[in-house]
Amino acid sequence: MTLIYPNIVPENNLRLPEALTIKHGPARLLSTFVLEGDKAARGVGIRLRLRYDFSELLYFNKQEVGHRTWFPLVKMFNSEYCNLVPENS
Repeated sequence: MTLIYPNIVPENNLRLPEALTIKHGPARLLSTFVLEGDKAARGVGIRLRLRYDFSELLYFNKQEVGHRTWFPLVKMFNSEYCNLVPENS
């Protein structure tokens, strides 16, 4: 028997709070935590977004490694070593 799961992958490049759906646990507490974290990040100039373009991440990482501002990606996030698609990442 093949199990079919609905695609629950949100649209690419959404703000993190908009990309999350809380299905388990105390929804009000978790949503408050996520929103406060997003506000704190925005307060210091960081914009949290959900992205799953790992080829772009690898390209950007190679540039930043060349500038010595980042470390190389670990293999589990490197699309040259594994098949990363939105449904499994």
